[in-house]
Amino acid sequence: GPWRVAPALWGGGQLYDTGSPLIDALLWVTDGEPLSVTASVEFAEPGVDVNSAFTLTLGGDDAPITASVGVSGDGVAVDPEEGYVFFGTEGRLQYADGVIDVERRDGTAYRTEIEGGSEFKRLNRRKLQNFAASTEGRVEPAVPASDALRVIAVTEAVYHAAERGREVSVQSLIEQTEPGE
Repeated sequence: GPWRVAPALWGGGQLYDTGSPLIDALLWVTDGEPLSVTASVEFAEPGVDVNSAFTLTLGGDDAPITASVGVSGDGVAVDPEEGYVFFGTEGRLQYADGVIDVERRDGTAYRTEIEGGSEFKRLNRRKLQNFAASTEGRVEPAVPASDALRVIAVTEAVYHAAERGREVSVQSLIEQTEPGE
C-alpha cells in the first residue's frame, strides 16, 4: 500500500523492507558482531531506496568476516527471490529456491531440498504470540531487542555510508542508542 513508499510513515525503502531480514539472517548465521559498512544506495525518489549494495565487516572469532550484500527492488519479477551464499575458509554454503548446497574445500558436496514450505502462517502466529506474551511480561522475548538494534544499526550505517561516501562504524551507532551513553 501507500505506506510502503512513504518514508515518513515507515522510514525507508527496499533496504528496510527486504534488507532487514537478510541482514538479520547474515548476523545470525555468522554470529559476527557488525563493525563497519561501506555502501552505495540508489533512490527512486528522495527517501525511497530501490537498490543497495554494501560491504559489512563483522568481528569473527579468529579474523574479521567480510560480507557483501545486494538488495534490489527495481526489477520486473512479480515474485520476489532471495538467496544466500556464504564462502568460508572450509567451503561454501548456498541457499536458493528451497535448496541448500554445501561444498567443502576437500571437494565433498551435499545438497538438501527443503520440502513442505516454511509453514509461514504457523510460524508467524508463534512469533506474534511470543511478542504479545513478552510485552505482558509473561515470557522472555524469543529474540532479544539487542538483535533488532544490530539490524537497525547496520541498516542506518548503510544509508550514512552511501550519503557520506566513506566507511561508517556500526558500533558507534549502537553505542549512541545504549542507555547511559
